Amino acid sequence: MNSGSHKNRRAARIGAGPNGLAAAITLAQRNFHVDVFEAQTQPGGAARTLELTLPVSSTTSAPQSIR
Repeated sequence: MNSGSHKNRRAARIGAGPNGLAAAITLAQRNFHVDVFEAQTQPGGAARTLELTLPVSSTTSAPQSIR
């Protein structure tokens, strides 16, 4: 591959959660044009799910959705 052949590299990333956005940033830093597709109206993935972001102590039970 010559140095000019990777000028128009493109990548698609499905999911705009923390890992998806980190992957998109890494690809962009490597000179890829990145399209990010997200099914929800806002990015964030599981980080936007209240049950997964609440701290769970040993004295409380885990929310039903992550048992």
